Amino acid sequence: MTLGYVRDELVIAGAGREVRLRQALADVADDYDLILIDSAPSLDQLTINALTAAHGVVVVTHSKQWSLSGLAQLLDTIDNVREYYNRDLHVAGVIVNQHEAGTVSGQTWLDELNAAAQNRGLPVLTPTIPKRVVISDATEAARGLDEWGSTEASAIGAIYADHLASIEGEQQR
Repeated sequence: MTLGYVRDELVIAGAGREVRLRQALADVADDYDLILIDSAPSLDQLTINALTAAHGVVVVTHSKQWSLSGLAQLLDTIDNVREYYNRDLHVAGVIVNQHEAGTVSGQTWLDELNAAAQNRGLPVLTPTIPKRVVISDATEAARGLDEWGSTEASAIGAIYADHLASIEGEQQR
């Protein structure tokens, strides 16, 4: 079953469609320390379902102009989900992925993103994840950065591990 099919089914599902994932996860939640729901970068019914099921949200974004616009829309959607379906939903952190620190636009948009996050009281996890070929190489090889074997992969893997620890600590609160 593809996600497109699931999305279509949710659109026509009628009453209660927003809580279907939350109900399904409730049956298995005690079997896991952490359940991570990775949603596509769209604000469709699948994302609403994921936000309704979640305790916390980790927003992964880029330091780009369009990502900043999308962030505002996502945060508005999170506010709406919080109001109507999931009062306990909170943003556990914002991760800036594929950051190009050596570019003027990368730094400019990172500054804008940090200001926007600060205005909404959202934690931006530091350091940013740099844009590196080793990430896509490891992904395409279906290997973790910790398995890749290079110093660069290990360093980036350590950033991800630190971010995960921050997120888990935020979830404990």
